[in-house]
Amino acid sequence: MRIEQLYSSRRTKGFIVNGKFFLKVFHKLDLKTYAKSFRTVYRRSRPENEFFFSRYLRLKGIDVPEVLKFKSRKFLKFLSLDVGYTLSVYEPLRALDKIEDEILLNDLLKKTAILSAKLHSLSVRHGDLALSNFAYNGKKVLIIDLETMEFSFSRFQAAKEFADYLHDVWKNNKKADLFELLDIYLFHVNLSGLEKEKLRGLVEKKLKKWGIV
Repeated sequence: MRIEQLYSSRRTKGFIVNGKFFLKVFHKLDLKTYAKSFRTVYRRSRPENEFFFSRYLRLKGIDVPEVLKFKSRKFLKFLSLDVGYTLSVYEPLRALDKIEDEILLNDLLKKTAILSAKLHSLSVRHGDLALSNFAYNGKKVLIIDLETMEFSFSRFQAAKEFADYLHDVWKNNKKADLFELLDIYLFHVNLSGLEKEKLRGLVEKKLKKWGIV
């Protein structure tokens, strides 16, 4: 078996296995992790959550990595810790915050707006919607790091996180046309006309608060 480490972060490590699979290890284990484990009585652990949303979103036609299986460490035999792994089909990906080609990035940003709209139209929040959680495989953009996703009680509540995404885009690329991205998002998201106007006002208010416009 050939294993190559791809990255290491505070919460996870990524490995390529035999050039065919991507192994994501959720390794952070401390008192806070144990305390959070009691929530798994009514919610999924992070490894299970990534597996669940990979299957769900792929069925809905949204481009995400194909997670094949998961395993979570057990605590007190019946509680699942946010520690374990997921195994996915490997494909070379470039996170969008690492792409320096402005023309390519501007085109990909439009695709992230459409993907975000499709996600929120299912009443699903990413939980960490950022440029680094979109990746390009040379053909299409995928949403990655699915372990923080959750269902929201309404599409509008899910859509609110798009404002934070625009803030992250601006921090990474000051030349990005945020209002064009907002227009694309609002065109594709499944909200009523009144909800779209309300969301536009909310986003513009936040952008002013952050000193962006």
